[in-house]
Amino acid sequence: MWKSVMAVTASVAALSGAIFGLSAHGSTADKADGTNAFISLLRSADYLEHSEDVFERADLNGSGSLDADEFAALQVVKSELAHLNGFVRLTIAGEEKILPLSRSRMNKALDIRTREDRIRIDAVARRVFYGQAGDDQHLTRDEYVSLSRDIFDSTDRNGDGEVVGAELRALGVREAAITLTLS
Repeated sequence: MWKSVMAVTASVAALSGAIFGLSAHGSTADKADGTNAFISLLRSADYLEHSEDVFERADLNGSGSLDADEFAALQVVKSELAHLNGFVRLTIAGEEKILPLSRSRMNKALDIRTREDRIRIDAVARRVFYGQAGDDQHLTRDEYVSLSRDIFDSTDRNGDGEVVGAELRALGVREAAITLTLS
């Protein structure tokens, strides 16, 4: 099983630069034109559009749904990149934006130093997958977007459809570490 998970993880990692912002230019938070790319406000519709894009890229076999291996690999890669970069990169209206992560919030959920850490993230991701996927045990686009909506809504404390300030930082950690949505 681990060989297939590692193969899927390697495939997702190859795509992760485009999805999550690992680039040859490092982890700079400025765009080429010098303007700041930090997100200060994120609307629900923009986050869900980003989630649909991630779903498309994570569906490695083009089946129109994610299986447990694809979903788990996606979550491991997201967590690893957030840990390495200290931020999550989102694509909003065709532009790459930076969602910084507060170091104080990057707790054990994002601490990826050992094989056991990857196993822990994989196991939690699979638990989330099996809880979210229907009886067919495949995560459709709608089910993935529903999970993303739950993550967004769990950080939108006032329910206004926008996250700012502390809400935005909480969303960044939850985007990077799906484990936090279960606590």
